[in-house]
Amino acid sequence: GALLAGRRLDRAYVNNGGDSAIHLGNDRSMTLAIAGTGHGLADRITIRAEDGIRGIATSGWRGRSFSLG
Repeated sequence: GALLAGRRLDRAYVNNGGDSAIHLGNDRSMTLAIAGTGHGLADRITIRAEDGIRGIATSGWRGRSFSLG
C-alpha cells in the first residue's frame, strides 16, 4: 500500500527467472517478444487486461514450471 499511496499502477510485471507475474489495469496491454522460435525476437504476443492472463511461465516443458495440474 505505501508504495502506491497517491499513485496509480496501470502496468507492471515481475520476472522470477523466466516466470513472470503480470498486472494490467483496465484497458491496458503488454506486448512480449517470444524467443526460441527461429525468428529472433520478431515473434510477439499482446496480452490485454480483458484476456484474464496474469502470468507467463517461460521455462518450457523441461523447466521448473512444468506442471500436470
